[in-house]
Amino acid sequence: MYTGILYKYGWLIGYWAGNKPINGSLLHLKFDPYKLSIIAWKLEAINKSLSGVPWSKNFSVRLVHAEPKFTYQMLFCVQYDNSKHKSKIIRSNLLYDEEDNNDEEFIIRKAIFEKHHESELWKREEEEIYQESIIGQQNCFSFEDEKFFKFWTPKDNQKENKRFDGIWVGDYGGHGIEFLLLKYEISGCLFATKITGDINVPRGEISWKCNLDDQLRICDEREWNGKISYRAKSKIAYGGFRNPSEIDSEVIIVSNDELAVYWYYLRSITTFVRVI
Repeated sequence: MYTGILYKYGWLIGYWAGNKPINGSLLHLKFDPYKLSIIAWKLEAINKSLSGVPWSKNFSVRLVHAEPKFTYQMLFCVQYDNSKHKSKIIRSNLLYDEEDNNDEEFIIRKAIFEKHHESELWKREEEEIYQESIIGQQNCFSFEDEKFFKFWTPKDNQKENKRFDGIWVGDYGGHGIEFLLLKYEISGCLFATKITGDINVPRGEISWKCNLDDQLRICDEREWNGKISYRAKSKIAYGGFRNPSEIDSEVIIVSNDELAVYWYYLRSITTFVRVI
């Protein structure tokens, strides 16, 4: 099994972000020991909380809670066949055999990732990609008309401000739930970069950033009494990512797994919750 599937395809295991224009996508490839398979799941989410409520501190400000309901679509599966001692590719409803099928190479071949213009997420990873390629790690593959880039959330979350690092979701109004990568930088800022995006602010762009060294206030509102908020900047734009600008905001630390962002200009507060 090891030589048949994990040795050859183990590099696929992990989280992958797609370069589909504007929206992007998020894949989770994981090994199922019971099925002897590496399965590619596409993650999507909708918000179970369909409407906002007035904020207790200011009734003119709308508060929207992110209560994600996740869906998982299987794109393909690399499965080990014990009887034949080889792997096979299951794609959609069709079965592909590795001995006589060229589509397998199309599904998992290494590719060169094409960044979104001014894409913060991919720009930040360029140096890491180079280092990984030196030691033989494969970090990009093609599937159908989309390329996927592998990224990791840091494994060491023991440091105080690293506790927020990971994949999160938040509600973006009419655009629905979107996935973000939160990462704390040595500069003292917590960055929220879009893994998936929308027509206003596409995937790969920074949605908001928060200075965790700049405490703003201790909350006294009913929703988060006693919690601490920090100064932040959020990105907004017109359709087609026209005239992007940063607006003043604040980030309320609810817990290690929930944050709230107050977008002053939009008179809106949205919550963000952790996925991993």
